[in-house]
Amino acid sequence: MDFSTYKKIITIDPDLEKNGVAIYDTQTKVCQVGNAYMWELFFFLLENKDAFIILENSGLSSKQNWHGKASGKNVGKNMGVSMVISDFLKAYKFSVLELSPQGFSRFKTHEAMLSATNIEMASSNNEQRSALCIVMKFFKIKKVVKVKFKTYDK
Repeated sequence: MDFSTYKKIITIDPDLEKNGVAIYDTQTKVCQVGNAYMWELFFFLLENKDAFIILENSGLSSKQNWHGKASGKNVGKNMGVSMVISDFLKAYKFSVLELSPQGFSRFKTHEAMLSATNIEMASSNNEQRSALCIVMKFFKIKKVVKVKFKTYDK
C-alpha cells in the first residue's frame, strides 16, 4: 500500500462508548492517540478529508470476539459501530482501508506496551493501543503524544 501522497494517516478502533483513534503525521513521524465519541470522530474526520483512513472493521471477520467472554454480549453492538463508521467513510468518499480485527492490541496493558517499544506515554487504554498498533503495522513512529478531541456543542 502506497501512503506517500498522504500527510496524515488516521487509524480507528471502534468501540461502544469512545473509539480509539491514532493520527500519524507521515512527515514528522509523530503519532497522536486519543479516544473520541462517535460525533467527535465524525466532525474530526470531516475536518481531515485529505487523510487516509485505516478502520478496524469487525463486520469483516468471522471471528467477532476479541474482547473475551465477559464482554461477549456487546460484540454485535461493537460490530454495528464499525459498520456505521464504515458507511460514513464510504458516503463521504474517504480514502480508506478496512481491516478485519487481527488482535492489533497485542499489548494487553499499558506497561506491556512500554516494555516492548520505545514509545513514551503516560497512560493508554485498549482502544488507543489498538489504533496505535495499526499505525505500527505500517509505519515507524518517532514519538507518540496524547490528543484530546474537540467537543462540539449542539
